[in-house]
Amino acid sequence: MWRPYIILNMAQSLNGYISGPEGKRVLLSSIEDRKRVMEMRRNVDAILVGRNTVMTDNPDLLVENNPDTIRIAIDPSLKIYGKGFKITDNSRTTIVINEVMDLKEGLTTYMKVEKPLSLRDAMNKIYNAGVRKILVEGGKDTAERFLREKLVDEMYLFVSNTILPEGGIRMPSVSREIRNAVVGITVINGGVLMKINPGEWV
Repeated sequence: MWRPYIILNMAQSLNGYISGPEGKRVLLSSIEDRKRVMEMRRNVDAILVGRNTVMTDNPDLLVENNPDTIRIAIDPSLKIYGKGFKITDNSRTTIVINEVMDLKEGLTTYMKVEKPLSLRDAMNKIYNAGVRKILVEGGKDTAERFLREKLVDEMYLFVSNTILPEGGIRMPSVSREIRNAVVGITVINGGVLMKINPGEWV
C-alpha cells in the first residue's frame, strides 16, 4: 500500500506543553524557527492538521508564494462542515478526511474512509490523489495517531525558551522508556531544534 512521505513538526515549551491552559494557543516558535517551518511548507505537497486544531486555532494553512499547497484536515465525524472555518473557505485546494461522506464543494473535497478511520488507508487515498509529501502540524491527538500507526518518516521538535503555566496540553506520551531518540540538535535563536527518530518515539 502506497502512502506519502510524512514529516511531523511540533513545538513545545521548556516544561513540555504544546499549548496554554485549556488548550489556549501560545506562540512557541521564534522568528527563526517560523522561517524554518515556512521553508518546510514550501517543500511539501500538503499541510495536515486535526479537527481540534481547526476548531481551536482556525488556521488558514496558506503558504506564501505557493498557492498549490494542499490543505488537509482529519475530521472523522465532520464537525467542521459548514461552520465557516478558514480551511474550508475554498481559497485553496483542501481535503477533509472523514467517515461520513464523499462530496466536492468548490476546491474542497470531503474524502470518506471506512469506519473506524484508518490513517494508513486515508494516506493511501491521499497518495492516489497525487500527494507525495505531507507536513503534519498537529495537534497532539493527530501527532499521536501518526506516530502510533508508524506513519512518520521525519520528526522535528522545537523546544522553546518559554515556560508555560500548568494546565495546558502536553506532548504525545509513550508507554515505555526510550533512550537515544534524538538524532540531531541545532541551537537557534529562541530555543533548540531536535530531529527525532520517529521509530523510537512509539
